[in-house]
This record gives sequence, structure tokens and C-alpha cells, in this order.
Amino acid sequence: ITIACLVGLTSFGAAKLSDNEVAEGVIKHTHYHTGDVEHAHKHDGEAHHEHHHKGSAEHAHHHGGEFGHGHHHGGEFGHGHQHHGSADHKHHHGGEFGHGHKHHGSAEHKHHHGGEFGHGHHHGGKFGHGHQHHGSADHKHQHHGSAAHKHHHGGEFGHGHEHHGSAEHKHHHGGDFGHGHHHGGEFGHGHQHHGSAAHKHHHGGEFGHGHHHGGKFGHGHEHHGSAAHKHHHGGEFGHGHKHHGSAEHKHHHGGDFGHGHHHGGKFGHGHQHHGSADHKHQHHGSAAHKHHHGGEFGHGHEHHGSAEHAHHHGGEFGHGHHHGGKFGHGHQHHGSADHKHHHGGKFGHGHKHGGSAEHAHQHHGKAAHGHHHAGHSKHHHKHTV
Repeated sequence: ITIACLVGLTSFGAAKLSDNEVAEGVIKHTHYHTGDVEHAHKHDGEAHHEHHHKGSAEHAHHHGGEFGHGHHHGGEFGHGHQHHGSADHKHHHGGEFGHGHKHHGSAEHKHHHGGEFGHGHHHGGKFGHGHQHHGSADHKHQHHGSAAHKHHHGGEFGHGHEHHGSAEHKHHHGGDFGHGHHHGGEFGHGHQHHGSAAHKHHHGGEFGHGHHHGGKFGHGHEHHGSAAHKHHHGGEFGHGHKHHGSAEHKHHHGGDFGHGHHHGGKFGHGHQHHGSADHKHQHHGSAAHKHHHGGEFGHGHEHHGSAEHAHHHGGEFGHGHHHGGKFGHGHQHHGSADHKHHHGGKFGHGHKHGGSAEHAHQHHGKAAHGHHHAGHSKHHHKHTV
């Protein structure tokens, strides 16, 4: 089965690459994962996979292709994970995509959404795979605040978000939103929350959130307002976000946001956690404008072993402008930010942690402007224990 799957994926991936005229060598890595996940993944450009899920998984999956909620305009959707007003579970399935979701075991969902919404416009294209959880996942989301307008425009999806092993997410989001505009070409993942939002995954190539402009996106894991994990991945890549082992995420988001501009290019790999990961993020303060510009990505962020992150972000800032050519890692925090990883240029891997890593960051103060310009590099950070 695995061989047949890989053969099919190889031919399909090659066809997609040919059709889209993707430059050779965008994805420089072939990834095979064993252990928690008993199957191999081969990604070329925009990857579409067969996925087998074992264990307990809980989440909210929304699939839509050519449908409208608040307003959805587009091609064929795979994943749309969209909440409007106080929403519990909204499952929208439709469009052309490879696999939607396979969950084996038990699923537990606890979502609390609050606030007022004005308009929601969603535009999209084609999806490959949206959101996948492997093992046991416990998600608790609390969303508060008001949102005025939401515009989502997308394209083609490859792969969005994967969790392997046990994952526990607790998100508390507060604050006020003005406008969120999402315009895209080819999406990787559309998991988007507006207002005070927990996991805001915005994937697009040539689209904008607050405003996102770029090439072909794989994973955009973006939070607007006071945001915990801000992962900006742009371009064509196989996988966006993968957690292997046990992962516990606690996010508290608060503050006011004006506009968020994100620009990206091509990705190789987005964010990977292997082993046990404990993330606690608290973000406070207000942000006016955020501009993220990126290029091509090779590898984004990888954690191997046990990783514990405690992030407290506070303070006010005005503008954050990030301009780059071809990125390696886009992990960007604006305002008082703990982890600021700015990687530029063409390189294979962005950030790798091996063994046990514990990070406790507290950032306070004000930041006016942040300009990050990058060139070309092969490897940025490799940490081993």
C-alpha cells in the first residue's frame, strides 16, 4: 500500500510541478517519518498525500470547495476551518482534494467562541490536505473580541497542519480586530480565525491577510491580534506544521491589532516538533501594522526530543516590516517578541533543536519599526544536545 501510495504521489506531484512550472529543487528534502507515524511521506512541490491516523484525535475540520459562508468564493476547497460569530463546529466539505480527514480513536472538542462579527468573505481555490492530527489531541479554544470584516481568498492547497502523538492545545484569545483581508493563489492551509483567534493559519501564495502577498504558500500559521505562535510560511512545500510525540500548547492572546501584512514565497518545510513539546504563550499589547515579505523556504523549524517553551510577550509597537528574498524560516514575532527567527536566503534547514530544549522568554517594552532584510545562506541554526 505504501509503495503504491508513493508511486501515485510521485506521478501526481510531478504532474503538478510540471503544470505549475515550479523551479527544480524547491523541495530539497525527502522526508520519511517512522515511529508514531507508520508511513512514509514524499513531498515534491505541492504535496498531496495518503494519510493514516492512529490514536485519539480531536479537532474541528472544515472542508469546502466553491461554497460561501459569510461569503465564500473560489475554486475547490479542501479545508476551510472557519468560524463566524459564536461558532461551535462548522464542517464544510467540498471541492477537489486528495484526502480530507481520517480520524481513528476518540475525539474531544471544546470550543468557546465569543464576540461580534461583521462580514466574512472567503475566496479559495484547490485544496490538497487540510489539517491532520495523529495520536491524542486535546484542544480547548476560547475566542473573544469583535471582528469587522473578513476576506479570505485562496488557491491550491497541499498540506496544512499535522500533529503526531499527543497534543493538547489551550487557547485564550482576546482583543479587537478591524479588518482581515485574505487574498491568495494557492493555499496550503486555510484554518483561519478572525477576531480574537486561537490558531490562525493563513496559507496563501499571492494573497494577503490584513494582507498576505506571496508566491505559493504551504503553511501560514498566523495569528493576528495578540498572537502566540506566529508562523509565516510561504511557497510550495510538502508539510506545514508537524508535531511528533506529545505536544501541549497553552496560548493566551490579548491586545489590539490594526493591520497585518504578510508576504511570502516558496516553502520547503514549515514547522516540526518531535518528541514532547510544551508551549505556553502569553501575548499582550497592541500592534498597528505588520509586513512580512518572504521568498523560498527550504526547512523552517524542527524540534527533536522534548521542548518546553514559555513565551510572554508584552508592549506596544507601531510597524514591523520584514522584507526578504528567499526565506529559510519566517517565525516572526512583532511587538515584544521572544523568539525572533529571521532567516534569509536559500538554505536547507532553518532551525533544528535536538534533545531536550527548554525556553523561557519574557519580552517587555515598545518597538517602533523592525526591518529585516535577508540574502542567501545555507544553514542558519543547528542545535544539538
